[in-house]
Formats: sequence, C-alpha cells, structure tokens
Amino acid sequence: MYVYILADPGLYTAGYHDPRGQWCPESDHPCADDAAARVAWLNGGRPDERLDDLVETLSQDLAQHQAWARSELERLENQIGNREREIEALQERCRQLECRQ
Repeated sequence: MYVYILADPGLYTAGYHDPRGQWCPESDHPCADDAAARVAWLNGGRPDERLDDLVETLSQDLAQHQAWARSELERLENQIGNREREIEALQERCRQLECRQ
C-alpha cells in the first residue's frame, strides 16, 4: 500500500514500505494535498476529485464564452450588414445626383 511522508519541510514523498520495511519512494510533492492525491491514485482510487470539479467549471466557462462569442459575432455581422446597406444607399444617391448633372 502506498503512503506519503513528510520527507523534509515542504516536501512530501509518496511511496511504500517493502516487506523488509525499507522505504521505497515513488514521487515528491510540494504539499500534502498533492501527495495524498498521488497516493490515492497509486492505490487504485479515482484521480483527485478537485480535478473533476475544475474540468466541470472550465467546461461551463467555455460554454458561456462560446455563447457570448456567437452573440457578439451575430451583433457584428448585423452592424456590417447595416453599414453595407448604408453604403449602397449612398452610392445610389450619388448615381442619382450624377444623372441630374
């Protein structure tokens, strides 16, 4: 079974004790939470649930940003269409004025 220990101040080491009691390090981590997540994974558990929460939050944020981007694109396309119609109207007015001269 994998466990973690405080190897040095600010350094947590995940590993296991072999049958003779010898410590066998597997990985080092800067905090206990990271070491605990690694130990849970090494022991067959799920990856850190905080990662699942982060993925869910980022997915929601992405969906919101995509919706905003689609809305903004539609707004800008409408503005372009309005400007194109204004240009066409001005060009037509110029043609009419040229014909009068």
